[in-house]
Amino acid sequence: MATLEQAKPKIKSISAKTWPTGNSRDPMIGLRLPKAKIASLDKWAKANGYTRSEAIRVLILRGLKG
Repeated sequence: MATLEQAKPKIKSISAKTWPTGNSRDPMIGLRLPKAKIASLDKWAKANGYTRSEAIRVLILRGLKG
């Protein structure tokens, strides 16, 4: 399994910034992560110009895309 550092995008082909924002029909999903994983996520997000939420969306989309 790749680490967040190994998952750096070559290009931003996934547009997390245009991901639909939540509405009353979309379920909200909470996520618990160890502090070290959150720090890695935040580092990856900053290095790639994403907010934490955008980074999570990008990484989810990449994982689902395969």
